[in-house]
Amino acid sequence: MAGAGGAAYGCHWARRELGDDALERIGSFYSVALPLIAEYKTLEFWSEVLPAKLPGVFGPPLSQGEMDALFAPLHAKWQSPVRDKFMELGGFYYKSGQRIAGNMGGFVPESWQKAMAPFLDQIPPRPFASVIAPTIEAELGRPISEVWAPARSGAPSPGAEAPPVH
Repeated sequence: MAGAGGAAYGCHWARRELGDDALERIGSFYSVALPLIAEYKTLEFWSEVLPAKLPGVFGPPLSQGEMDALFAPLHAKWQSPVRDKFMELGGFYYKSGQRIAGNMGGFVPESWQKAMAPFLDQIPPRPFASVIAPTIEAELGRPISEVWAPARSGAPSPGAEAPPVH
């Protein structure tokens, strides 16, 4: 019973803190992420964990080149679905795609960096008047055009160029 209560509270929290569509967006992301994780972890288990634990049965551990060749088909299989899902979901996922493309941590394979490169310069613009301005005006408590001259033009805001402000 406690598990159901925790899940219900988690759903309530997500809707309250992340918005009404939060659960749908999270579920949409995980519809791609969970099968991807399962495939990568299964291959890792068979190619890295078992040979390290039982070298007499599974042979010596593979070289880095052999590991790269073994994982290459998974990279090719999952790059497009992940990129497409990130583009569909926008927001946080745009930033995640930019992080992967920029290889911020130095651990992302080059093929993933290339697949996510569109997040560096091809993010679709967001409509300023209907998406961005209302949020800013709600925070300011007055029309944005009173405090920021470029808002008067109504030009779209390019998502890949806008610096983070939080």
